[in-house]
Amino acid sequence: MSVNTADMELAASGRISQALSHLLSTQKAKVVLAQVIDGLPTIESAKRHNIEHLPDIENRVDPSQDGINSAKKFLSSLSPEQLSIQPQLAEAYQNSERGSQEEKIRFLECVTFLFHIIVVALHFQTFPESQMTQDKWPRRRPSLPPDPPLRHIGYYRGRFFPQGKGEVVSYWAESELFGGVIVFERGESGQEACSAWVNDPTRTTIELSNDQLDLFFALGDENPSNSSGKELVANDFLPFKPAPRAVKLDLWKKYERKIYRYYWDIHEPHWAPPRDCFPDDGDVAQLIKQMDALKRGVNVD
Repeated sequence: MSVNTADMELAASGRISQALSHLLSTQKAKVVLAQVIDGLPTIESAKRHNIEHLPDIENRVDPSQDGINSAKKFLSSLSPEQLSIQPQLAEAYQNSERGSQEEKIRFLECVTFLFHIIVVALHFQTFPESQMTQDKWPRRRPSLPPDPPLRHIGYYRGRFFPQGKGEVVSYWAESELFGGVIVFERGESGQEACSAWVNDPTRTTIELSNDQLDLFFALGDENPSNSSGKELVANDFLPFKPAPRAVKLDLWKKYERKIYRYYWDIHEPHWAPPRDCFPDDGDVAQLIKQMDALKRGVNVD
């Protein structure tokens, strides 16, 4: 079960949809989604993720023109306000105190979740064979499709994720757009959002500053502006870069602080949050259905 953003409190749903629209309107988002459609990173991205040795990447300075055109067409047909947020995420955001740090962190969590399922759905629509598991793969084919080359070193094992290889690609896309995979300090309950962090391609986890959270939260305004009153666009501060004196943690310190996104990002299963906060088959399948219908000019509720 999921909650449509239009069914949330008006102010809450409007801010989330607005921020997602701002993010997706950037040139960076178009380039990232074009690479998802191509199924290959550019050489610049490959170097960030230490996969420049893989085939067909060495001379890829830019995504293909077909990929760029398809990304633009996809983005023009997408309606952020029609996307769904898992009930647990929506409730946590709505219940946070207005103007608090928790509200800004939960806001980031909701927007990140929506971007994540968009990329998963786009990957599966472009490469439907990626959805096949070993038991469904035709026997005449000796092996499953190779793992996608779009991957973050900390999130490349698709078998651990509910949406498999689609999520491998989606975590890579997050890393390209945000500067790393967005993770949260979950506290004693395993469900809190005490602070927000970026897990960068070197697997260093860097805390986001209050100023960075304020800037991201401002993307939810109809006419975003920074603290000086100047027009704000996502390109002004994304991808996130380490703030002065930002706390940086290695892999094991991150685990000690219970900083993760979902249960597969940790080793101790008893830390795991409830599974109903993960993107499920229904979310992704409905989005793919909507995307296919848009191609045919058909409206799908």
